[in-house]
Amino acid sequence: MPPETNHRGQGTRNRPKHRLLLPLLLASALALGLTLTACGSSDSTSSSSASGSTDSGGESAGVAQIPKYLGPIKSADSGKGKKLDVGVTVALSGEGSVWGTVQLKGAELAAEQIKELGGPEFHIIASDNKSGDPSAGVEAARKLAANHVGMGLTSYTADVGAMLPEIKKAQILSFDGGGGTSVFAEGSPYFWGSRAVTPGDALPGVLKYVQETEPEAKRVAMIFWDLGGELNKVVEENAKQQIEEAGMELVLYEPTQIGSTDFTTTIQHISDSDPDVVLAGVYGIEVANFMKQYVSSGTETPLFGFDITAQAREAAGSALNGFKYAFDYFDSDAPSNGWAQIFVDSYEEAYGSPPDFYAANFYEDMYVLWDLVRRVEAKGGDPASGEQLQKALEEEPQFPSVYGGNGEEAGTLAFDLATHSVAKRPMGLFEYSTESEESKLLASFNINGSDFVLK
Repeated sequence: MPPETNHRGQGTRNRPKHRLLLPLLLASALALGLTLTACGSSDSTSSSSASGSTDSGGESAGVAQIPKYLGPIKSADSGKGKKLDVGVTVALSGEGSVWGTVQLKGAELAAEQIKELGGPEFHIIASDNKSGDPSAGVEAARKLAANHVGMGLTSYTADVGAMLPEIKKAQILSFDGGGGTSVFAEGSPYFWGSRAVTPGDALPGVLKYVQETEPEAKRVAMIFWDLGGELNKVVEENAKQQIEEAGMELVLYEPTQIGSTDFTTTIQHISDSDPDVVLAGVYGIEVANFMKQYVSSGTETPLFGFDITAQAREAAGSALNGFKYAFDYFDSDAPSNGWAQIFVDSYEEAYGSPPDFYAANFYEDMYVLWDLVRRVEAKGGDPASGEQLQKALEEEPQFPSVYGGNGEEAGTLAFDLATHSVAKRPMGLFEYSTESEESKLLASFNINGSDFVLK
């Protein structure tokens, strides 16, 4: 059932009372016994120089085409000549730095392009949350507040929620393209999650795919990170509800230790439950660890995951051949619209490697900020005011996106005004080939499995 919308397309989102959680980064931060602090500088000021090749006019050739995907940009409202501070709080040290560095690169690239396009100079103030250390997040938020910074990007769901009180108090309009809102941060003042919650937002699309391709499949086994106590119950109950709504039965739900390298017992329990479908809610390098053991066990039951990273692909080798996974994955090998292709080309030229979904999310979030700045400028307001920026968002919570769309049109990112999570976010179910090292799109869909298309 598609989300209900009002005349402005604002979603009220038909969903369970609690959605399945958690985004990859947040869940790792909640793991018992997982060391999240690391040495490194706590903050720095970043000035992007990631510019692509230029044409005779001095503007990057591909970048000049971006406005046709964004819509009209009036020079009077563009913010040109203004310098606006943006706090970007990501993991620049610790185990999460592999993601934090690309998130920062995505934001820096967008800031450079926006300036080229006649927008403001977004001055990025980069701070290190040390891979989810709450004290680092609090320190970063307080520094932004002290410097009257009105906008920011965060990760780890505002550093496991540590930044939320200061974000509210200082009215810092913040977007999190790394961890999203999760569950506990839904509706938090001035905080918005700009990625789909995994696996809950993607699961309805996966189940529709199963219904289309394996109509006899009824028994579902699911494993998911052990979040402890009540959170495990929340995840299990939501999974059960979504699976039953699809006319199937949850025959096994098993929490697995975060950071686990041995899945022997879990795989045996899956086999004993005799499922028709397996859902694997493990993340990061654990995808490789689990899949190598799953394949070597000889189990042939169809399996669907919710994450894939370059590190997992490298570690898993042939065990990931045919691996199916679903989330708001940015496919840099086959960008879905023309703006996305410009982003990929620009990123590769600037940094020497293709962007992943974290880079795409933070890149896109900077363009969301620019959109809001232009709206505030058009009304003669203060574009550095988080309060005025958020009001502009609430009046129209839809934005162009590098996800979805087609060659001539950008996709659409939309926010839910109640939860502050995404009400509309193009997602896909993909199949990875180790031979081609590429992913094939099997189905596309949106929140709650709406707009489902079998490829």
